[in-house]
Amino acid sequence: MIKVNWVGAAKLVDPQVSIRFGALFVAENRIRNMMKWWASILAFGIGNPSLYLLSIGIGVGSLVDSSLGPNAIDGVSYLTFLAPALLATAGIQGAMDEVTWPTLEGFVWDRTFFSMNSTAITGKQIVDGIMLAAMARCVLQVFMYELCLLAFGAITWESIPILLLVSTTAGF
Repeated sequence: MIKVNWVGAAKLVDPQVSIRFGALFVAENRIRNMMKWWASILAFGIGNPSLYLLSIGIGVGSLVDSSLGPNAIDGVSYLTFLAPALLATAGIQGAMDEVTWPTLEGFVWDRTFFSMNSTAITGKQIVDGIMLAAMARCVLQVFMYELCLLAFGAITWESIPILLLVSTTAGF
């Protein structure tokens, strides 16, 4: 008969590491979970701005520009005037998508927050991790939106960093 020495779970998992990096572990979990539907995130990140820009920016914008002139709104075209609002809504949509559904998943559907909370990870770390993952998705979505705006000529390369910062902040 083989004798097994039980070392216990405390030897396998260091609770101090979970206390220190708990929010990053939760964010990593959310980002890995996001990778399951990366194609949907990418399609939404490219399709949403393209459809908005074609319908509102170019469609309605051509009507506004033709009736008021190309420089009627403070010397810029309607598409350039509309671009910051579209970036802000992209940040808000990206953040809300990544906060709303994972919260329902964590409390109702999969109950993952209960299992996370039974470890050394605190409730605050769970919230911080969800917010970090939401910010990562928000930055990605706003950046894809900026690339579409750049392709349509609504923004310049120099404005991308500040617009990324401001639009991500609008999501939070």
